[in-house]
Amino acid sequence: LVSEANKFIAAPDGSSLNNLRTAYRSAYYKYQTVNLFGFGPAEDQAIRSNFNIFPTDTNQIRNNISSGVYNLGSAANVAA
Repeated sequence: LVSEANKFIAAPDGSSLNNLRTAYRSAYYKYQTVNLFGFGPAEDQAIRSNFNIFPTDTNQIRNNISSGVYNLGSAANVAA
């Protein structure tokens, strides 16, 4: 996923975007198999409470992009 993201950043075109989407999907599906385990480092970092937030707050995402100033670690941005 990181490799495909870096390729997309270096050359943002349709092909690299599709490759990034495919890599994201693959990584996300793999994550889903371990999502139910909320102990150890996953619990310490509050991973379960910060992933799979539905529905996503698209207005907050747009506001973050518009302002250019945001902290994705803050409670106000959990759904973003």
